[in-house]
Amino acid sequence: MKTDDDPKEIKFTLEGINQRDIDAVNNRLASMKKRLREDILFIGGRLAKMRDKKVPYGSWTSFIQRTFPLSVKTANIWIRAWEGRDTELAVNDWEGYMRALYGNEPKKLKPSSKKSLQEDDDDDDLKQHGGEGFRPSFFPDKGHPGFLGFKNLVAVLEAEFFGSKNVTQEAKLEFVDQLIKWLKDRREKL
Repeated sequence: MKTDDDPKEIKFTLEGINQRDIDAVNNRLASMKKRLREDILFIGGRLAKMRDKKVPYGSWTSFIQRTFPLSVKTANIWIRAWEGRDTELAVNDWEGYMRALYGNEPKKLKPSSKKSLQEDDDDDDLKQHGGEGFRPSFFPDKGHPGFLGFKNLVAVLEAEFFGSKNVTQEAKLEFVDQLIKWLKDRREKL
């Protein structure tokens, strides 16, 4: 309920432009974004079900090319969108989540408290305080070699792991050390 003490919302429009028309366009855009998200999740979920239960291994690309007007890349991204729909980024910033899946730079979320990010990073206590920590299961494509492109892998790592406040600096450093060791081992085997 508005009171006289509440600040009034001032909208600037050009002469001859009806504010109701601007509001109608903005409302339609908001509902379109919501429908688009719902449609991507619906299609991604159905595609994941088909991929996992019905399409024989190795036939996915040709199945998508024959059956749908989507590119294979789009189909795979929408499946990953559905599989990661409950992640922090997907819930709090859908557009940033989709940019990360497409390999673009995600939008930075504003801190929820007045404490600056720099102050948060200067915390001397490096022990894990609960939270989900690093869980490799957020890579929905594990077990499918080459399925998750390097650019998308980097975007997911940045958004979900290195950008997470739930993972300690110590855990991030341990992960990097293990990754470097694994990469060196893989290089030797090539």
